[in-house]
Amino acid sequence: MLATTIPALWIVALRAKQGQARFNMPLNLTGRHVEITEPLREWIESKTERYAKYHDRISLIEVTLTKEKAYYLADIVVKAGRSEYNAKTKHPELRVAFDEANDKIIKQMDKKKGRIIGRKKGSPAMGSAILPEDAEAFVQPAGLPAWVQLETIEIQTCTVEEAFEKLKLLDEREFFVFRNVLNDSLSILYRRKDGAIRLIQP
Repeated sequence: MLATTIPALWIVALRAKQGQARFNMPLNLTGRHVEITEPLREWIESKTERYAKYHDRISLIEVTLTKEKAYYLADIVVKAGRSEYNAKTKHPELRVAFDEANDKIIKQMDKKKGRIIGRKKGSPAMGSAILPEDAEAFVQPAGLPAWVQLETIEIQTCTVEEAFEKLKLLDEREFFVFRNVLNDSLSILYRRKDGAIRLIQP
């Protein structure tokens, strides 16, 4: 198991994305000096549908893409229940700008969904508790210590180089789990404390 291979990561659940559910969330997509083509809309829908994993009461998703000189600006606003999430990024490439803003939204939602209380800096402390946004709906899986936060992630298929680019976008996580396109193996690219990058695979 990955959790025993790299215990510091505390990965207790991995789930590959299975199929594409029909997009049914309220998405307002606006382009300013940007043409919103059908392929672009479908691509953005496939990205934003991941929000449903973090909140089941999403009332609005606003995505604004703007072309300004040599840059594209991506502005995402998500309203879910009593919470609101916002992220803005810019990049010379349109889809990269959106991806970076989208990653920030997901980080915000993930952080909001589950917090570890009483955790000291470094290793998790015994006796810490997890408080999701909807505490009554949360059920701690059997056999897991109270200080382990269950996390489900989407496994993407990509090259090591692409995984490295995605790892650089992660501010609060020092690893990226992916399926290596070269050998179809589940792999982990992680950043050590000294800044060195390591690849783990079977």
